[in-house]
Amino acid sequence: MATVLLHIRESIQTTLLVFTTHLWRMVRTRRTLVMLMAAAVPSLPILATAGRSVPLHAPVMNVTWFLAMQVMLPLIALIGGAAVIAEEIMDRTITWVFVRPVSRIAFFTGRLLAAQVQVAAVVTAMVGGLFVSAEMTTGKVADGPTTYEVIAPVLPISVLGGLAYVTIFAAIGAWVKRPLAVGVGYAFTMEALLANLPGTTAELSVLHHLRSLLIAEPTGDLWEKLEVAAGTLWIPYGEAVSSLLWTCGIAFVLGCWIVRRKQYGLSV
Repeated sequence: MATVLLHIRESIQTTLLVFTTHLWRMVRTRRTLVMLMAAAVPSLPILATAGRSVPLHAPVMNVTWFLAMQVMLPLIALIGGAAVIAEEIMDRTITWVFVRPVSRIAFFTGRLLAAQVQVAAVVTAMVGGLFVSAEMTTGKVADGPTTYEVIAPVLPISVLGGLAYVTIFAAIGAWVKRPLAVGVGYAFTMEALLANLPGTTAELSVLHHLRSLLIAEPTGDLWEKLEVAAGTLWIPYGEAVSSLLWTCGIAFVLGCWIVRRKQYGLSV
């Protein structure tokens, strides 16, 4: 029993050490700058509508629904998640790390947690940019939703979606040699296809769960008007949250299993 507790303690210490080291390292990389630039993109179309006599929710909700949620959110998560293991392979340090007396699972967990914090922070900045840009526009209507009513629900939903995506991409990065290419194919082909199919097939995608969460909000009737697929079956709020958390858990366990069993080389 004492040996097990000691092993758990060492694993936690290793995880925390890897987490803090990797998080500080990521802050100083160009990858973070690229992620922040991607996060700023959704604000630009909203700023372009300043001074026009359009309802506040029109540009904000369209940009959030189509650009922020479907493009930038998975892209930001891909940039952060794919590097969890792939970065060590690209830097040709993966074999050095794994021949040390370090738990592979603790190593993967620490780096994944750091990537999740990074992605959550960048996604928060993206949603904050949407809020600020919406506040700067002058095309408002008296009976329309306020900026807060439109943007506030987007933040927790986007962060939860970012955590799900980054965990999936981390597992992909631990498995394949070209995680960015595979991740792009998954996010912008498979996800986009499944999420826009009618019926229950859409439930296989993360994006459909995020949309369902937005539809469940008080402004859900406005969000639903943006849906172009006929016959869409929305998921109840609690079930959507539970499914996303299960997705994170399954992807994490799969990533740990891959990292523990796979033999990594220097070639990429």
